[in-house]
Amino acid sequence: MNYLDFKDQVFSYANKLNISEYEIYIVIGASQSASVFNGEINSFDSRVNLGVQFKCRNSGKTGYASTQQLDKDEAIRIVDRALENSQFTQEDEFATLYKGENRLSNQQLVELESFEKLEKNLLLCEKSAKEFDKEIFGVSHCSGGESSTKVMIFNSTGLEKDRTFHMKHLAVSPSIKKGEQMFVHSEDEYTLKNSKLNPIQLGEKASKYTMSLVNEQPIKSGIYNVIFSNKAMTSLLGVFSGVFSAENAFKGHSLLKGKENQKIANECVSIIDSGICEDNGFLCEFDDQGCDVKFKNIVENGVLNTLLYNIKWANKLGKENTGNGFKAGYSSPVSIEPCSFYIEKGEKSSDELLKTLDNGVYITELRGLHSGANTATGDFSLDAIGFYIENGIIKNAIDSFVVSSNFYELLEKINHVGADTYFEVSSHCSNIGSPSVLAEKISIAGQ
Repeated sequence: MNYLDFKDQVFSYANKLNISEYEIYIVIGASQSASVFNGEINSFDSRVNLGVQFKCRNSGKTGYASTQQLDKDEAIRIVDRALENSQFTQEDEFATLYKGENRLSNQQLVELESFEKLEKNLLLCEKSAKEFDKEIFGVSHCSGGESSTKVMIFNSTGLEKDRTFHMKHLAVSPSIKKGEQMFVHSEDEYTLKNSKLNPIQLGEKASKYTMSLVNEQPIKSGIYNVIFSNKAMTSLLGVFSGVFSAENAFKGHSLLKGKENQKIANECVSIIDSGICEDNGFLCEFDDQGCDVKFKNIVENGVLNTLLYNIKWANKLGKENTGNGFKAGYSSPVSIEPCSFYIEKGEKSSDELLKTLDNGVYITELRGLHSGANTATGDFSLDAIGFYIENGIIKNAIDSFVVSSNFYELLEKINHVGADTYFEVSSHCSNIGSPSVLAEKISIAGQ
């Protein structure tokens, strides 16, 4: 039985039981991933995914049930399980269904490239990294993959929506050995909309950067003006993106409660959330509740215009729903998550930012983000990789150091925003990005 026939069977049985409010959420997908080591395939995984969640309202309570099995008997069982589960939940006056415009495209999953094509890209990437220079000791990691996902939502209000997503990814980590010390750097690349990866260019870029780390020198602990590279700032924004959730703010897990329409950042900082990102072709027009993902100036010229809301929390707090109700998986509950979430780019090139910095620290990578960042308070203390900048020019790599600050304070300390936006695409509904930013008076712990 295909998923549309299964949906019809479920809805027919729900109507027979006189259930007035119900919804079915369907995800189908295909993915493949592999890694190579020393010119040979080290691992390979290929899978087809399908998951269905049914929810319904019964006497003011909402029940859920999930399955990966599609047949006539399961269509009955999933409804019965959801009804039974609703008996054990609290009444939720805010768990309403979305009544919106239908958008059923009937687009099919994008056919994945052959394994031979994936293998070729990986081997080219590893080879280009290894052969970039004789100083390259080896490639500790080289992996890549491709995924295609289709999400469908149907409910008793007549809503019918679907969306498709396709992504390819490649990552490589060349290394250099100097004495007993090993220097390793990772680079990755994401492409959407069937764009082609450039494995040779990625391998060369990763090795070139790794070589620049070798002649590192210690830095004295102190307060420095700092450039966070686009990749480093994207990582930081991703970790702290949850502070913009209305639910987290309401529950005290974010310091942005009551801060809407107030200045929280330097006026050069604007943060966007949208379902469409023209810079890298990301597209997610509706959330996992069927609501359109609206274009939002979350922070506009330093002012917090709005937090992120899903149906429940918009109704609960009397705010406008922003279309940010997403699931971690087909059987997961809906939470509030950003979609295409990024700091709006400025006008300065990377070289112009370095000249503006003049003397200070250029941080290119942050490590230990999940253990060294407190998302409730905004504090972070992270191992970093970077360079010392003197007279607007990179002087040398810096020996191991730690950068410490507070995310909320960092937003206020940013006084220049670059034009070199980097995006990290982690799923069919998550796209985080940022250009490089220059911030004043950041604590650096060195020697």
